[in-house]
Amino acid sequence: RQRSRGRLVVKFWRAGLVSAIQALAIDSTGNVFVADPDNRRVRRIAPSGVISTYAGNGSAGSGGDGGLATEAQLNQPVGLTIDTTGHLLISDKAEHRVRRVGPNPPSVFRSETFAYQGITATLSFKFSQPNGATQLGVINALINTALDGAGACYIAYSQPQRVLYLVNDAGPDAGLSAPLVLGSAGQVSNSQCMISGPGSSAVVSGDTLTLRLSYSFKAPFAGNKAVYLAARSSQGQNSGWQLLGLMQVLSLAPPVFTYPTTVGPARNGSIFAFQDALSTTSLKTVWVLTNSALDARNACYIAYYRPENLLFLFPDNGDGAQAFQMPLSGNGVLENSQCRVSSLGSSSGTNGNTLYLSLNISYKNSFRGGKGVWTAASNVAGAVSPWKIWSVALPAP
Repeated sequence: RQRSRGRLVVKFWRAGLVSAIQALAIDSTGNVFVADPDNRRVRRIAPSGVISTYAGNGSAGSGGDGGLATEAQLNQPVGLTIDTTGHLLISDKAEHRVRRVGPNPPSVFRSETFAYQGITATLSFKFSQPNGATQLGVINALINTALDGAGACYIAYSQPQRVLYLVNDAGPDAGLSAPLVLGSAGQVSNSQCMISGPGSSAVVSGDTLTLRLSYSFKAPFAGNKAVYLAARSSQGQNSGWQLLGLMQVLSLAPPVFTYPTTVGPARNGSIFAFQDALSTTSLKTVWVLTNSALDARNACYIAYYRPENLLFLFPDNGDGAQAFQMPLSGNGVLENSQCRVSSLGSSSGTNGNTLYLSLNISYKNSFRGGKGVWTAASNVAGAVSPWKIWSVALPAP
């Protein structure tokens, strides 16, 4: 084993990724950590042989506590050890400090595009744990109109137990289904969906667990749905919920419209369509909200007040009473920390009972990650449509 580790380190050095190897540490899962003081970094060699930077951004200093280890500063890391809780301790000679790096949290990512239509589907989800997928604890996939565990198709898969649970209709506080062994002849169901054992599987390969599930959706659950994923490691680190896709659950029954309603983006992602039963003059306010969840806070949340041709952008705190406003026509600009909306290049138009709202929106670099686009509408009679999700903008791979 010592000779094998030595070959890995020599390969690492010959690749030019380190200029001087000062110290080594090995965790309980076989990861080898290498102190590289000349490059002001600590590298990790996974049991599979994959090499990555574990801590340090290459600049000298001691900043970055509380953030990502790969974005923190190191100066001269010369000593490494693993404590009893699995944390890596780094002795920085030049800064006279010992830094502690916790095991990195798991991550989630899509293995397919969730732009899917149907009442049955086999969907694949991928989850990654830096110190090996066997260190994953519970992973979750939630399909619903918004990030809400009630009235959802919401599963929890226990990697240590290798069984899947389906959350009850009222949400996780109301309990779980009986455990399902993937690949078995069993099934679990609630009022939104059924997960079948045949055709479902969980496969571990190195740092990655691929969960493949055979879904059947119930007719009342029809409509556009967001797909959220989350993962927690066996040591308690959590990825947090991430919006990674959109799917449309079809209904065998003809659709029943309650007006006013939204009929989704038209032609491209910045033109939105809204309808009232008889005429667009009955429409009053329409809304477009872009965020990782249906939440006005820290969102790109826009309202258009049709009677006076006014555009509003909600502030970061989501308080509509403090919303900025401008005429839709002209050269005005509205801006918050998430997006910038220009009246130049924005417009509204009608066709029959449909209102089209074209918005010139640019998003800030900090507003990254999976984002859903929800729309809603109200009319002069006071009726308000439910929110509908229409699209998901995914981060660059």
